Amino acid sequence: MTEDWDIPLLITLLFGKVFISWMVFYFFHSFLLLKPIRDSIIEGFKSSPQAYRIVYNLFSALSLLLVLIIQFEHQAAYQFAIPSSLKILAAAVLIFSIYMLKQSFKNYRLYVFIGLEKETQMAFSDSGLNAVIRHPLYSFSLLAFLSTAVILPSSDSVQMFLAVVLYVQIGYRLEERKLIEVFGEPYREYQKAVPALLPSLFSKKSAV
Repeated sequence: MTEDWDIPLLITLLFGKVFISWMVFYFFHSFLLLKPIRDSIIEGFKSSPQAYRIVYNLFSALSLLLVLIIQFEHQAAYQFAIPSSLKILAAAVLIFSIYMLKQSFKNYRLYVFIGLEKETQMAFSDSGLNAVIRHPLYSFSLLAFLSTAVILPSSDSVQMFLAVVLYVQIGYRLEERKLIEVFGEPYREYQKAVPALLPSLFSKKSAV
């Protein structure tokens, strides 16, 4: 069934169960990584940053699983008609996005990321995809979620996409605060030269 973009639909998209579930997940995903929060929890439990990272990743994985269960078990209020040709194109874009996400991880140390190795000071890298956009993980995640919303066109998938759009706009800015604290002026210069999320075709001015 195809529905017009009316007021009830907008209310569903902005206040629906799926959108709220994703936003709660993203809130805790960022909140628990804020330095004051992280440091107070580590101090309170007399733990280590490495142990905190492992527990944080486990919590994130379980909470993400819960959100996915909520989404897949929820009956979407609206279904949209999308041409098959557009779905096929979206599937190709999704595959491309997943490949590029894999490429984006090349500037990260996996064992440090998941907490199995102690975090040490990493050298600042502006090579590879980071030479084109500052946050390729966010950019290609957005593209993957958009493609998914086209392949599975419903109010629930649109809520999922809207939630990740909002999260990315907040998340990358929080991440850059930390990067500026770590790398200082070199990172500020990098911000001026390389766009945040979308490649610049005409200039090297910072983009959001």
